Amino acid sequence: ALWNGKAISDATLQATLVAVGRMGVAPELHFRPDSEARYERVDEVLAMTKRADITRMGFVGNDAYQRAF
Repeated sequence: ALWNGKAISDATLQATLVAVGRMGVAPELHFRPDSEARYERVDEVLAMTKRADITRMGFVGNDAYQRAF
């Protein structure tokens, strides 16, 4: 996993998410899964955010995969 562009372990990610979830006014987290990431891995990270009570999260980068019709 990456946090602000730096590689971190799952344990560090979970601890960071918990700390963010406990903020009085938590910032909106932006989640950008790699296009090559397995669905199971994306699901694991989403589950971490849910366990950390993250309530403000948005997916970013989807526009890079849009097709013009």
